Amino acid sequence: NKLCVHTIKCGLSDKLFDNYCHFTCAKDLWDELNGCYGFCAKNFATAKFMFFQMVEEKSFSSQIEDFQKLVSDLAKEGDVLPERFVAHGLVFKLLDSWKEYKHWYSHHRTYLNL
Repeated sequence: NKLCVHTIKCGLSDKLFDNYCHFTCAKDLWDELNGCYGFCAKNFATAKFMFFQMVEEKSFSSQIEDFQKLVSDLAKEGDVLPERFVAHGLVFKLLDSWKEYKHWYSHHRTYLNL
C-alpha cells in the first residue's frame, strides 16, 4: 500500500500533490483522483473521434486502423457505438476524392458492416 501511494503521489504535479498528500490508502487516493479527473479521458476520447479526419499524406489502411482504435478507445471508456453509426461515420470522414461514393452512399438505403 505504501509503495502504491508513493508511486501515485510521485506522478502528481506539485499543486495536485499539495491537495492529495494527506491520503495514506492507495485505493482511496486512486478513487478520489479517478472521480475528479477520470471523466477527462472519456471527453478526450470522444473529441478525438469527433474531430478525426482522413488526410492524403497517410495511407488509407493506416487511417482505417487509427479510426478503429478511436472506436475501441471509446468502448474502453464505456461508450460502445452501434456498428451502423461507426460505418456511417467512417464514410463521411473519407477524403474529398471519395465524394462520388459518399454521395451515392447517402442516397441509398444500404447499410455497411465493418
